[in-house]
Amino acid sequence: MTQEPQCSFCNKSRLDVGLLIQGEHAYICEDCITLSFDIMLDEVSSENSNIQLTMDMYNTIRRVAKKAVKIFEDK
Repeated sequence: MTQEPQCSFCNKSRLDVGLLIQGEHAYICEDCITLSFDIMLDEVSSENSNIQLTMDMYNTIRRVAKKAVKIFEDK
C-alpha cells in the first residue's frame, strides 16, 4: 500500500490539510505556508530589518503564492 503524502514540516497527511504543495524533495501544507508567511512578515517588520531583506522576503512570498495559485488553477 502506498503511503499518503504528508507535509515535510508538520507531518500532516494530505487528508488532514486542504492544500499540500509538492516541491522537488518535500511537501508543505497550507498551515505551514501560513505560519512561514507570518514569520517572514514579522521578520520584515522588525526594526533590525533592512531593505534588501525586505525585498528578499517579498520576492519569496510572491514566488510561493504564485505556485499555490497555479496549483489551485490546475485542480
